[in-house]
Amino acid sequence: MHRIAVKPITGCTPTGAASMPHRPVNTTSVITRGLAARTAAQVRGDEAVATRIIDAGIPASQFLTDSFQRGLAHWNRERLEPGFPVADWQRTLDRDVRMQRLEGGFLEELREEVAEEAAAAPTDVEGFIAWFEELKASGPGQHDALFPWLAEQANLDQLRWFFEQEAAGEAGFDDLVAMTQVKLPTLPKLELARNYWDEMGRGNAKGMHGPMLNALVETLAVNPVIENTLWQSLALANAMTAMATNRRYAWQSVGALGVIELTAPDRSAATAKGLRRLGFSDKERRYFDLHAVLDIKHSEDWNREAIRPAVEEDPRRATAMAEGALIRLKCGERCFEAYRAPAHQCGRHQRQAVGVAAQVRRRIRRFQITPALMRTLRSGLYEHQRRIDVNRDPAALRLAEAEDRRACDELVLDDPE
Repeated sequence: MHRIAVKPITGCTPTGAASMPHRPVNTTSVITRGLAARTAAQVRGDEAVATRIIDAGIPASQFLTDSFQRGLAHWNRERLEPGFPVADWQRTLDRDVRMQRLEGGFLEELREEVAEEAAAAPTDVEGFIAWFEELKASGPGQHDALFPWLAEQANLDQLRWFFEQEAAGEAGFDDLVAMTQVKLPTLPKLELARNYWDEMGRGNAKGMHGPMLNALVETLAVNPVIENTLWQSLALANAMTAMATNRRYAWQSVGALGVIELTAPDRSAATAKGLRRLGFSDKERRYFDLHAVLDIKHSEDWNREAIRPAVEEDPRRATAMAEGALIRLKCGERCFEAYRAPAHQCGRHQRQAVGVAAQVRRRIRRFQITPALMRTLRSGLYEHQRRIDVNRDPAALRLAEAEDRRACDELVLDDPE
């Protein structure tokens, strides 16, 4: 069980989690949900000191956790959904600013993970194109044993569990392309436009790729929801969304999307083969059959029309695109490693965790525990194997209380010293 202790910064009215004003709890009240699972803050005077996580055999991370990735996924889903003006838009904006800082910390951690390898990538055009295309053969997660197993051995329940994870973690390639192309130079912008038009079925609703995927969800009768999805799959979607929606990561997004086109055909072909073996029709397999072939051409076009002119114009973009490509592949590699556990066993464990969560949420509602404390309790459900040492100095990132008096009990990510 977690030991969480927070003392307000001097000069801020003491509130604490238990005295936070009551407000309705919804799926977007997750600003500190992931961090609370792994960190607590002790404040002496005006100095905020974050605790260090003690994990046996697992690298400490405030972001690669079930609770944080679920929270980020819910926030992404809500903020990108078309809506209408609301009276309390300032409050939503305050929440979004805090979430964007957490999202930025998450992506910077992923960048740090691949920084050395990305920095070694060539920055001349020919050298970078060769390096980038080599990722298909030797990049992280390539030729994983998961996909021959799906093609040759997985039974229907196992394939359904795999597909449910993939569908729930799908960020929407068409939307990612659309958001990435904003204000890009002419030649890369045109290539992303052509790619987007293919995703849109070239104007034919029956050829749109997104609805094809949705049709397979219905055929397999799966329920791809955030609550049933492994954090590794959510982290992949969250990372892709972060790169596409933040302009400071625009070139990382170009690299990440390009490496999807480069590496997807073999995985799509293996999945389609597994579906064929299990008796699914050509129409039902269409999404994977299509991407096994079409993405080969998409990759060639992307490398020639988007990456090449971008690097010719500014060699710094090569390093940024290398970062994005490696982030995408690393996130995928984490997914494959998690998926390799027997699918039925993973599904059973996840259902048990969700059942426990539902029981605790019912008890929380009955006693009207405040939202901040609820977030702490919820996150603990999925991180019970962790423990927090409140007497240790921070290992990497420092936490500070929000300067806004309305958020005195909300921990927000601050820049490392």
